[in-house]
Order: sequence, then structure tokens, then C-alpha cells
Amino acid sequence: MHGHTQPPAVDGSSKHSDLEADHRGDNAPLFDPFAALEELGIFWLVGSQSYFLRRHEGERERFVDMGAQEVRRKLRVRNFRNRPNPEAGEAVSQIDRILDAATEKHAVDLCIRLAGWKAGVYEMEGGRVLVLDSPILIEPRKGEWPTIESFLGALLGSKQSQYFCAWLKVAYEALRTGRRTPGQCLIIAGPSGCGKTLLQSLIITPILGGRSADPKAFFFGRTDFNVELMAAEHWLIGEVPSSARYDDRLFFGERIKEVVANNTQRLHKKNRDAVTVSPFIRPTITLNDEPEKLGCLPPLTEDFKEKIMLFKAGPALDFWKRFDDAEDLRESVRAAFERELPAFLNYLIDWPIPEDFRDRRYGVCSFYDHELFETVNEADHAELLLGLIDVELWRLSPSGSAWRGKACELQKALLADDSEVKGPARQILHVSPSRCGQILRSLAKRYPSRVAEKRMADGRVWTIQRPPKTA
Repeated sequence: MHGHTQPPAVDGSSKHSDLEADHRGDNAPLFDPFAALEELGIFWLVGSQSYFLRRHEGERERFVDMGAQEVRRKLRVRNFRNRPNPEAGEAVSQIDRILDAATEKHAVDLCIRLAGWKAGVYEMEGGRVLVLDSPILIEPRKGEWPTIESFLGALLGSKQSQYFCAWLKVAYEALRTGRRTPGQCLIIAGPSGCGKTLLQSLIITPILGGRSADPKAFFFGRTDFNVELMAAEHWLIGEVPSSARYDDRLFFGERIKEVVANNTQRLHKKNRDAVTVSPFIRPTITLNDEPEKLGCLPPLTEDFKEKIMLFKAGPALDFWKRFDDAEDLRESVRAAFERELPAFLNYLIDWPIPEDFRDRRYGVCSFYDHELFETVNEADHAELLLGLIDVELWRLSPSGSAWRGKACELQKALLADDSEVKGPARQILHVSPSRCGQILRSLAKRYPSRVAEKRMADGRVWTIQRPPKTA
């Protein structure tokens, strides 16, 4: 799927018609409400009491929500008349004519913040849309970036740092040029306190427009209202909710694929019909690297693997030593990164992505750490094996409340010639004779109420409880 460039904003200006011409004396100057409207940048939201006034803040342009009385006050300050001038043949005041002109030529159907779009008016599938503000992009500048370079090297290592820089370069350049190119979901797993969330908040968010949002409620199906998400270029999850249920993980993965692979999204705002928009989105996820946490990630199926970058973070101990004397660690790191971000960006723009890193669809090919990949796969195998156990054990013992035995006895039962799960069980357990015991230990950590271990004189004995009945 190829990205497309952001369309130009709609030109809201219009010459007034004869019906809008002033009734004036021979020497009275022409008052054009449409020219005033365009100069001031006033828009009206259809069916509401809300007007939006353009405001310039340095190089940034945005639109501010105001009621009619506030707009009238602003117009009076600019010396527009609040009462008609009979001598000029006016039946309606200048201010009323400006507000009326807004309902004619500057009426919009929806007002939103939209990730990756500059402030302005656009024709979209849902009608005429006013985008209220723009992402704030850092201007690249030549210079050094030793703190960021040291941080990335300590946290991710040399090879992963290169993949990260390639991913960030592709994202920044797409955002800067208004292209809707897809980009993988970045997942970083590592020890607590290593700095992975700082990478999200102090490097990725500022470079991708300065706006972030937490998509957990959307990713885990608790809500379909997503207007606040569509306003942020960076979707940031700092810790994955603890659910190892296979259905939850599958749903999580489907939502990620939906965001990564599609150029369009359904924007759903309360009390309004959903509309189709084309936001710029880059999701990132950080989590601790314990097997129980990694087991909450989506299953690493072939179609999901190509849509992620899965990095393993290190403790970065040498990097943190340089801040031992800092009174406020986070503030010291933030200030150092903020100083160096323009230079880091300049490096990214000038740096050519290595040929073997490039990908036609995403700009950079997907990457995953093999150790993390195997740990997540282990979680998948544990879930699958528990399902096979529940099929076979209770078929053999329909009235039993629990099964007790050694791992080798369980493996023998699952692989028996008359086992109904012989084939899929062999796919999981064929690796080694100790494989069944390894997976049972993983299940005992996840589901202690169902799988428990007890050391006996002749070895470990496992107790597996019947699954609870569902309503």
C-alpha cells in the first residue's frame, strides 16, 4: 500500500455576490464581509453556537473555539461596527454581516485535531473538516548529540540502534512532507528502570510532532471512541495490561495491524457519526522483559511479525552513571535530550539507510530480537498446550476434578496413539523429553490456581485442575 500526500487545504476565500454588496452612499467605502472573514480566519461549526478564530503563535497556526459573544468582542476590538450605519445605507451591522458570511462561506461539518495534518480546512469523506492545529516539528540543526548517541547505544546496542534510527527517520520524513506511509509498531522490552519509557516520551514524541496518547482502551476493546487518539501522532503504551488470554492477545494484535497497515481510520466522536480520516500514526509499546509480561503481547504470527520492530533493551548502567550527581535525574536527561534533538534530527535526515535495511512498503524492514521472539512463542505454546490438556485429560476422566502425575506421564497421555490431540501435541513437545515439564512450569506461573508443582521423593508431581465452568 503506497502512502499518499496530504491534500491542500480548501481556500475559504470568496468574492462577495451582488446580494452581499453594501447599500452605501456615493462616497462610502465598500465593506466586504467576506474579505474580513478571510483575513480574520473565522469559521462556523454547522448546527452549533461555536465559531473558530484563527490565531498565529510565532510560526504556528491554530484555531480557537469561541462563542458568538466572544467573536463579537474580538471584532469590536478590531473596530468593526456592532450597529448598522443608516447613513451608509446599512440595515445590518458589519459584525452581523461577518458572522452571517461565516455561515455561508466558512461553514464546516467537523472540527478536530488530526495527527499529521496542518491547521486548515479540508474536504474529506465526512464533509468539510476544520483541523484545529498542527504538529510542532523540531527544526534540524547541525551539531553534536553525544548524550542521545550514548543513550541509544547503551539501551539498544549498535545493530538495534541502527534499526531504530531508520524507523524514526522514515517516520519523521513522512510526517514532515505530509505523506501517509505506513510504519511498524515499535515494541521495546527490557528491565525496569533502564530508560525505555524515556525513549518514548523524550525522543520519539518530540520528533513526531510533540503529541502522544495512550491507546490501551482502544487496543483492548474497552471503547470505540477514539477522537483523542486521532489527534496524536505517537500512540504510546508504557505497560501492556496483564492478560495472557489468547483471545485478548489476538484482539490486541488485530487492532495493531489495523493501525499499522491501513491509511484510513474511522474517527468516532461521541454524539456524532463516525467519519473516515487519514491520520499519521506511529504506535510504540514498552514493557518489562519477564516471560509473564512478554506473554501478554499478541501472538507472533507471520502476518503480525512483519508489522513490528521488537527490540530488547539493556540496563544501560554506564549511561546512567553520568547522572549520579544530578538533583533531578529525569529533568537532567530531558534537558540534555532537548538540547541535542535538533542535531540528532539533522543526522537522521543526512544519514542514508543501509541498503539491506530498506523495505518497499515500510521504508525499513521489520526486525525482532530472537531471544524475545522465542519467549513470546513459548507463551503461545503454553496456551496451546493447556488447551490440548483440557481436551484430552477430561475426555479420559470425565468426572475427575483434577489430574495428578509427572510431566513424562502427561506427555505420554497426550502423544498416545488414541489421543485426540496427538498431532498438535507432537508439534509442541517434539523439541526434547523435558519440554512438557518446561511448559508446565510456565503455566504454573501464569495460572497457579490451575497448575501446581510439588516435589516428592521420586521427582516432581504436577496437579492440573479442571477448567472452571463458564456461564
